[in-house]
Amino acid sequence: MGAVQGVEVAGTGFYVPAQVVTNEDYEERYGVSADWILQVSGIKARRLAAPSQACTDLAIPAAQRALAHARMAADELDLVILATVGSDYVTPPGACMIQGALKATHAAAFDVDCACTGFVWSLHIAALYLAQGIYQNALVIGSEVPSRALNYKDPNTFILMGDGAGACVLRRREGAPGILAQYFHSDGARWDAATIQGGGTRHPNPLEIDRSEIEKLYFKMDGQKIFKFGVLSLNESIDELLKSSGLGPEDIDLVIPHQANLRILDLALRRSRIPPERFFTNLEEYGNAASASVAIALADADQAGRIKRGDRVILVGFGAGLSWGGLLLEW
Repeated sequence: MGAVQGVEVAGTGFYVPAQVVTNEDYEERYGVSADWILQVSGIKARRLAAPSQACTDLAIPAAQRALAHARMAADELDLVILATVGSDYVTPPGACMIQGALKATHAAAFDVDCACTGFVWSLHIAALYLAQGIYQNALVIGSEVPSRALNYKDPNTFILMGDGAGACVLRRREGAPGILAQYFHSDGARWDAATIQGGGTRHPNPLEIDRSEIEKLYFKMDGQKIFKFGVLSLNESIDELLKSSGLGPEDIDLVIPHQANLRILDLALRRSRIPPERFFTNLEEYGNAASASVAIALADADQAGRIKRGDRVILVGFGAGLSWGGLLLEW
């Protein structure tokens, strides 16, 4: 159920900004204990974009690295999808800007905004196009600069986030096992659990918002609700993928979850039927990069040799919307 065959991962790549911001840096700047940050999040450092860097500036080098890994020229691409909650501009789509920069002249391009589930959703969308024979090669990117929407008076949020981009090249190949199972879900009744309300049509001009509501312009979340949601949705997604595929926990070689918060991941791992050593995390080094987090972790795991041909890999995202879900791939 939900299988998408005839598709394979041809290459991965990621890019993170040069600026490393440690917990000690935050302690010095904002008076928030470095030890407390590590205790509540599991994060030691994160990368922050330079003032001149926007979403596509991170996405383009990640895409170039994925294409190089796939040994594919940009003009061989038929589709470019950018998963992000904040592209360079309201319009045009960032994917079109990336397509132009790469000179992927034959590719259609569009953006997907599904918060921290966006990259996983986008992989599934691209795979469907390829499996139907509509396209042959697709580039899927997750790129985020969440540091631009942080309230540095709120240590419950700003300590978590990091900037970066990851990319994956998918290729149509007859006989490739592809996606063995998929599972996605949403609960819009809880939309206000995690928001960035500035920049949309309800609050288009930050200069016109009442000062008492200024915090709406920044990333804001209900930490307790998101914590519980993250644990439950991660395990639910894994269980549903196993159920749909008919596989058992022992059949899974690697799980790459959204790198939200190590406390969420630790509790989810303890409840999971899959052994904890089969979960890949790089949260400690890069923080929570929103929709880019799974993309970065996937490329990081691939290039670290944690994934080999024939491995069964689960990708899981969960975040604002509320939205959650995942894919079970055979590499």
